[in-house]
Amino acid sequence: MAATREKKPHSGGKRIIFASLALIVVPMIGLAGLLLGLVLVNNVDKSADRSSGSLTLDWRSEFDSGAYYVNFNPTTLVTIASWSSTVAPLLAVCAMILVSFPIAQSLKANSQMAGSELPTPFQFSLLLDCFSAGITPLWNALSYWQWPQKEGAMASNVRNALTVLATFTALGYTIAGVDTWLHLVMEAVNIELVDVQVPSQALGRGLPDGPCSGQTAAGFDAGDCIISLGATSVFLTGANEAARVLSNTSSTNAVYDMYIDYTHFAYLGPAIIPSNLDYRAESLAIHTQCRQMGKQCNLGFNQSGTSEPFHCTDAFYGDLAQPIINGDDTDAVSGLAFRSAGIVFYRDASLTQLANKSTETESFLTRPNNPQHLAAWAKVELGATTLQTADGNVVKPTRGGTSWLLNCSATAYEITYSFINGTLQHVTAEVANGSVGTILAAGNYYGFGKVALETAAYSASQYNNTAQMADAWARAYSRTAMALGSGIMTARADLEEQLRSSRLVSRVPKAPLYTLVALNTVYAVLGFVLAWLALSSNPSETNELREKLSTAGLVAFCFEGDRAERVVDRKRQMFAEYEGAPSSRVGVEENIYHGGYVFRLRHGPHKAVSYDMSVVGQ
Repeated sequence: MAATREKKPHSGGKRIIFASLALIVVPMIGLAGLLLGLVLVNNVDKSADRSSGSLTLDWRSEFDSGAYYVNFNPTTLVTIASWSSTVAPLLAVCAMILVSFPIAQSLKANSQMAGSELPTPFQFSLLLDCFSAGITPLWNALSYWQWPQKEGAMASNVRNALTVLATFTALGYTIAGVDTWLHLVMEAVNIELVDVQVPSQALGRGLPDGPCSGQTAAGFDAGDCIISLGATSVFLTGANEAARVLSNTSSTNAVYDMYIDYTHFAYLGPAIIPSNLDYRAESLAIHTQCRQMGKQCNLGFNQSGTSEPFHCTDAFYGDLAQPIINGDDTDAVSGLAFRSAGIVFYRDASLTQLANKSTETESFLTRPNNPQHLAAWAKVELGATTLQTADGNVVKPTRGGTSWLLNCSATAYEITYSFINGTLQHVTAEVANGSVGTILAAGNYYGFGKVALETAAYSASQYNNTAQMADAWARAYSRTAMALGSGIMTARADLEEQLRSSRLVSRVPKAPLYTLVALNTVYAVLGFVLAWLALSSNPSETNELREKLSTAGLVAFCFEGDRAERVVDRKRQMFAEYEGAPSSRVGVEENIYHGGYVFRLRHGPHKAVSYDMSVVGQ
């Protein structure tokens, strides 16, 4: 009578499939989602609307489009990213559990017929090794393909198992490599952030309301604003502040240099600028342009030890050796004696009409004029070089020194500028009306900048290039004029403001980040594919064979006798020890016939089993 196979309901196959799938999907998708979520949620907003109008920061210098800037601890981000590379190689065993279901079903079907689709014993050992994952089965498979006398092609079941193992192993190592890439390029960086606020500071500068700015051209008089004329003296309004600004000791105002299309301007601004504030404001500025005219004026012709004559126009002539200007050894306006340098104001660029010529209806102070024209002269005790005298404009007097003449024009401007991150940007300048030009020239006109301009003459004379010499003195005149006018200036409310802050953030390049997320996703998707194949292989029936298709199953078949042939749901059910029954022991001894080592089953501590259960070691 034919023996019938014991039947009982199979359970646990689907649980194993879903558990294995969860072990693959939850860590890989969870870690990728956590990393990407932290990056996107904490990504610093770098949109242009964070800045106010013209105060927009140049974000290209702070951010690049190939990375995220994340307000999160970079060490934590690196740690989370590294978990993927740690877990991925370990989860290959879960993938092999899933693939073991369809392989078990295929092996069962192929066993009903003889053919090459059944594995050889060595191939079977490779198959069992594959289910334990690791790189060893792959190495053994490579060695097997080098065997010269192997039997035909490898069985499809073994080949499929090796393919799945190789795929997940390669994915695991690739994830580790990309994780290392991310570690190397992720860094902590400082970035500038801004927050727009309602203007609360007054960092702009301008003429005060009243006589300085409210007069019409017909009723203009700078004497009501910046100059007070006494019977025998002239006073500069705000002289104390002007002196402090001129010596760069003021805590309120300061004169700054700026360039628009390589053109120099001197403008008045606050002495102290908050380091974290960007602002847009209005102010006044002066641009002065000078050119050498010593050669034009015959400077140095017919000079002697006591004479160094020149003649530019009938309104500007003299002798620098004395010095005598326009027939006088003192300034016609201030009455101060001439020394090493000086200036003379004119009403025209050709220097033919002296500005100090007054009538009953007008004077310099009542004449709005912008630009202001002036001639500058200097004879300094610095020996002129050959390079300086080469073009004939700079002269070396008979008794030594350096002499030169300049034709200059100083133009006042109303400017609007942005001060962003410590630099001047977005400057616009418009020529101011004539009254502003006269007000800002009045201090120098009455000689209050005499010492500063004499010092500037010495500084400018250090240049070998005569054009640079003229430009240097022009810059000094602009700064002096602005400083002398600073005493009457008032603060102007800012047009725009924004607070700037520095923040330490993590720079996370997008390429390695999304590559890591993509690989984690592929890993999880392949897990879903294997789970679908496992569910399609009738897991309730194939789970028992899958459990026995293992090293434990082979050991039970060799040493547990009939117990290994029973229907089981778990590997442990094939072993007597699990049920508390007496269990034999497995030993190793040398075979006396073949010389190799064999495994033998012992029922007691000293007595070997009488029947042969040896397996010759390979």
